[in-house]
Amino acid sequence: MPTETPDDRRVRALADWQAAIGDQDALLKSPETYTSTLVGRAKLAMSQGVITAEDLGELLELADAAYEWAVEERITRGLVDD
Repeated sequence: MPTETPDDRRVRALADWQAAIGDQDALLKSPETYTSTLVGRAKLAMSQGVITAEDLGELLELADAAYEWAVEERITRGLVDD
């Protein structure tokens, strides 16, 4: 059975994170909580040496963009709590 290399783990972690950020339902339900969770996952992967500092920076930028999208989308859809 082949052993997973560090590069394999990095690729898998990034793919899993990308799939998670694509969960529009979760983003729309609670943008702040969900993006906070994503940021935590990214930081953990970095601290464990699974992803690089450059990867982390990119993931944090994507999380910010996802948050902004979700907030705007909630307004557009009338999902904002009064």
